[in-house]
Amino acid sequence: MTGSQEVIGADLKNRACSTEGRHSIPICSTNFEGVHSPFFLFMDYFAYILQSEKDGRFYKGQTQNLQKRLEYHNKGRSKYTKNFLPWKLYAYKVCDSRSEAIKFEKNIIFAFVIVKRKYVRKKDFKLDNTFIFTFFGLIWLYLWLRAIYIPFVVDEISTFFHYIQVGEFLPWKADLDANNHILNSALSILSYKIFGLSELSLRLPNLLFAPLLFYAVYKISFEFTNRTIALFFIIVMIANHFFIEYLALSRGYGMSMSLMMLSIWFTVQLVKHDKLIYYLLVPISIFLYLAANLTLINTALFTIVVITFNAIINNSDKLRQLFVKLFFITVLGIIPFALALFYLFVMKEKNLLMYGITGSFIHVTVETLFYTSTGIHHYFVTVMVIIIFTMTAVTGIYKIWRTKTIKELSSPALLFFLLLLFNLTMTISLHYLFDIKYPEDRVGLFFIPLFLGSFLFMIDYLIQKTGNKRLVFISVPVLAIPIFFFINLNLSYSLYWKDQSISKTFYNEIKNKKTDNGFPVNIGSRELTSNLWSMQNYRAGGICNPINYADSASITDDYLIENYDVNPQLRTLYDSLGYNELSNEHLLCRKYPAKKVRFGHINNFSTDSMISKKYFLIYRGWVNRIAGKEVLATLKMTFESPAKPYRGAIVLQYFGKKRKMLGYNIFYLNKLKSDWDGLSGNFIYGLKTKPVPENSTILKIYLYNIKNQPYEIKDGEISVYYYLCKNN
Repeated sequence: MTGSQEVIGADLKNRACSTEGRHSIPICSTNFEGVHSPFFLFMDYFAYILQSEKDGRFYKGQTQNLQKRLEYHNKGRSKYTKNFLPWKLYAYKVCDSRSEAIKFEKNIIFAFVIVKRKYVRKKDFKLDNTFIFTFFGLIWLYLWLRAIYIPFVVDEISTFFHYIQVGEFLPWKADLDANNHILNSALSILSYKIFGLSELSLRLPNLLFAPLLFYAVYKISFEFTNRTIALFFIIVMIANHFFIEYLALSRGYGMSMSLMMLSIWFTVQLVKHDKLIYYLLVPISIFLYLAANLTLINTALFTIVVITFNAIINNSDKLRQLFVKLFFITVLGIIPFALALFYLFVMKEKNLLMYGITGSFIHVTVETLFYTSTGIHHYFVTVMVIIIFTMTAVTGIYKIWRTKTIKELSSPALLFFLLLLFNLTMTISLHYLFDIKYPEDRVGLFFIPLFLGSFLFMIDYLIQKTGNKRLVFISVPVLAIPIFFFINLNLSYSLYWKDQSISKTFYNEIKNKKTDNGFPVNIGSRELTSNLWSMQNYRAGGICNPINYADSASITDDYLIENYDVNPQLRTLYDSLGYNELSNEHLLCRKYPAKKVRFGHINNFSTDSMISKKYFLIYRGWVNRIAGKEVLATLKMTFESPAKPYRGAIVLQYFGKKRKMLGYNIFYLNKLKSDWDGLSGNFIYGLKTKPVPENSTILKIYLYNIKNQPYEIKDGEISVYYYLCKNN
């Protein structure tokens, strides 16, 4: 009987390891009772075969202590086996001497036969790697091109003017707002200072995080046992347009997703190997992704609990190692988590966590995420997602019930599911306990990889458990995501902000237009369009007026960027000069100027010298007879400040009886120019207000010096008008 026949044959499960040795040991036994019984006290050597529980491959060897040898391999100390943990004892033979064990080990050729026959050859992995790395490279190239050619979106512009331009990102110094993705703001500030203002320079930090996402997805894919499911995992994680395009925008969501996926991979390795390096890498990744995106607070909490528990369980008898590991977890994980939690509570108290719409979790989170990932919005799809989640949950709970060790509990299959379950539970709990809105679209972005990872790992588990490879077809619906991705490939617009765009031709048409008295023309539009306009105007040197935005189109503006259908009067009063197909808006020019009456004028005001006063009053006048009318203030002056950018604003504010503030409009100077150099007449703008509130008596126009920076005003002149026609 040959060596391979001794160990494996057609009746593998019923055969003995050998019939020629002194003892016959059952195949596929992981029971060590026989090894340590008195019967084997004088049996010094073993030839053994291990099988990887990760992918089923085999490993052979010989040893004097079978149990310690298995522990040695499962601790990752062998370079040949450390990447395929955990291992189980598949078969062994007791030998009288080391030479006999070595001889028997050399005769065990079946392991290589099995690997060659049943598992993929090395060259096949190379073919897969070529495809995968080419795929990653093409996606990254696509992201670079988008970062260059896609115009700034609304949130990027807000981030620029509030944090990047002014160089402030730390919560206790910068504007307190959920829009401050601290890590993104910090890195974008650095890139802006080095490369100046451009789409690419502000988006560069996120682009550089893309390879981390590719790496994490690639490494996690090796945890699947079915290669089709592994390929699906890679494709749906990377070819998800809504998910991936944030790596080509100056926002914190893209980099946070890269860091979260990296954290999941590091956590898996930490549980497997319990190495000190992973107790450093996991908390660092937690710290960074919280700094990039505070919506990952629940993910951070769960991960910290897992790695802390793992450290205590595996190092209870090694106090020095336990102390070092807990120190890393505390300093880099728990403390940043506590600070992030405190920051969130502060913003909640100030009503700054208001993003989202009202409704159920299914309506707000599930439907918006599925729509942005697939472009499909139908109740049937919602039902399908619920069915998929139910199947995933049932399979996941069954797998947890069958789990016997902490390592199995922290396997990628269960880690994705447990993170999904924990985030879902916390999201619903926080909604009911603290009235926090359910996460909508980008705020709930983290649910996408957690849900897809959980679903695909559970399909993989079912295939492994039942041996039915046809179950792979259950995962086919996820291919709607890459199909939607390839259909929407473009270098013109951001998928999520598709309808929030402004044509450069609109700005070029207006930028040189002046009124009869030499001031820039007035432009009206939506609030979001005003943000887009401010960036184009800033980059052109602030030569146009800021956009006047209101809930409805104003019919007194010289130009409008509006949908023709919002007001029937628009077709009567305005001509169309152009059309933006993406936003469905026209550039409209008034056929004749709206009539207005001047009711206030001040000439030759100044500060006399460079001052740092918080407020400088420019104009004060009565408005008690013009309620409901729109007001225009034409302001011309020479303005100078050494601060770059100057953080100040012109405020038009209405007051009623007993100095009660009834309304205001504010125009930020740093959104017009960064350098107020004192050139003669460098400030010449028409600033328009919303209709005068009822019961208003006084209008005050003043300079608000937000950061107490030095400034000087010379040769100031202001005229204040009201429009005869009401905006209705």
